[in-house]
Amino acid sequence: MTSVSSAQPSRRGTGAAAAAQAVHLVRSSPWPRGRCATLSRVPVDPPLTLKAQDTRDKLLRTARELFERDGYDATSVSRIVEAAEVSRGTFYLYFDSKRDVFGTLMAEISTGLVELQTGSFAEGRGPEQMVRHAIETFVGFYREHARMMAVLEQLAAYDTDCRALRLEMRRTVAERAERFIASLQRHHVVEATVDPRYAALALTGMVDRFAYVWLILGEDLEEAQVVDNLSRLWIQAIGARLDASGALAPGCGPSRAHP
Repeated sequence: MTSVSSAQPSRRGTGAAAAAQAVHLVRSSPWPRGRCATLSRVPVDPPLTLKAQDTRDKLLRTARELFERDGYDATSVSRIVEAAEVSRGTFYLYFDSKRDVFGTLMAEISTGLVELQTGSFAEGRGPEQMVRHAIETFVGFYREHARMMAVLEQLAAYDTDCRALRLEMRRTVAERAERFIASLQRHHVVEATVDPRYAALALTGMVDRFAYVWLILGEDLEEAQVVDNLSRLWIQAIGARLDASGALAPGCGPSRAHP
C-alpha cells in the first residue's frame, strides 16, 4: 500500500495548493457539490506538529486501504477510525467527512499526475523515445493508483464533481500530448493534416482505457509488451513511420523535436 502524505498539510481539506490548481474545474464548477467537492478547498490552517501530522497521515493511509479494498460506499467514518484506532473526535480535527478524506487523497494523486506530465515528453530524446517514456511513466502512475482510480471511475459515472476531476486528469495528459504532436508538425515529422487536439484526445484515451482494462479489470498482459505495442500504435497513428528497431524510418523528417 502506498503511503499518501503532504509536505505541509492543513488540518482539514486537501493541504496542497498545487492540488487546487490541478482540479480548477472542480473549484469553479457551478454544479451542486458532490463527493469530490472538497477538492476545491484551499488550505488556510498552519502546518501541523509532527505528532498531528503522523495522526493525519495514519487516517489517510487507513482510509485509502478501506476505499481500495471495500469501495467508497462501504467505507464510513466509523470504520476508518476503528481501523486507525483513533476516536471520532480526533478524526474531525483533520477532516470534515468521509468525502473530505477521499477528496484529499484524490487531490494528492492528481497533483502527482501533473508533476509527472511536466517531464513526460522530455527534451533530448527522439520522438519515438519520448512517446515510449511518456507511456511508461503513465503506466507506472496508473499501476500505483489503480484501485483509487477504480473508485474514482465508479463515482464519476454519477457524481458531477468527481466527473470534473476525472476529466481534468484526462485533459492534463491530453494537453501535453497535443503540444508534442504540434511540435512534431513544426519539425515536419507529422503531416499537417493531423489535428493535434483530436489526435491527442484519441491516443491518450486509448492508453488510459487500455490501462483501465489491464490494471483494473484484470486483463492478463505483460507490461513490456503493453508499453511496446502502445508506443508503436501511438506514433504510427500520427503518421510517423518506424523501422524495425523502433526508430523513425528514413524520410520521416528530423529525428528530434522538442515540445
